[in-house]
Amino acid sequence: MDYSNRYKFISKFKEALSKDLPGWQAQKRMAPGLSDAYLVSPETPKYASVLALLFYHKRELSILYIKRATKYKGDKHKGQISFPGGQKNLGESDIECALRETLEEVGLQIDKDLIIGELSEIYVFVSNFLVKPYVAFYEGKLDLILEENEVDDVIIWPVKQLLQGHKFTNITVRERILRNTPYYPLNDEVLWGATAMMTSELLEIIQKLDT
Repeated sequence: MDYSNRYKFISKFKEALSKDLPGWQAQKRMAPGLSDAYLVSPETPKYASVLALLFYHKRELSILYIKRATKYKGDKHKGQISFPGGQKNLGESDIECALRETLEEVGLQIDKDLIIGELSEIYVFVSNFLVKPYVAFYEGKLDLILEENEVDDVIIWPVKQLLQGHKFTNITVRERILRNTPYYPLNDEVLWGATAMMTSELLEIIQKLDT
């Protein structure tokens, strides 16, 4: 598909998100190690939402990732690449959570009308979070203000490069080596785990727009 025709692309993508999603079949491509653990959600998980933010950067369809802060020793995901997002507050909807967290972490005020759909939920067993991912398309200026207590950096990455496929490497996390872990290379950063699994589903939907 010609991604430069942004309105045609977003219209088709929004329509695709409203239909049956590929879910686990797409997610499992990027699942590290104990992949079956992502399918077992307990009765009392914590709930979180994230936002996959699409926009055009230098005329390329791109996506926004954050690098989580490394200062908190107890954070099981410190230093990892993720979408903006976090835990739901009491009485808050999933969408409200995703938008609030995006504002808090990177300073972007995203209106609900910019949400074009959602991806499949994913259970992040290591931290007991059931995560709802949303997809938004943004056309405003990216005046980012990072919350330094939560975000070390942002990564703006072209979708076309993600569509070139993933690689495998050994990843050390919490003194454990995850061997032959699938990941997307983002220059010197490694996109792996739950966010890579969500990205895999997003990319599969985009690829099918060409068929």
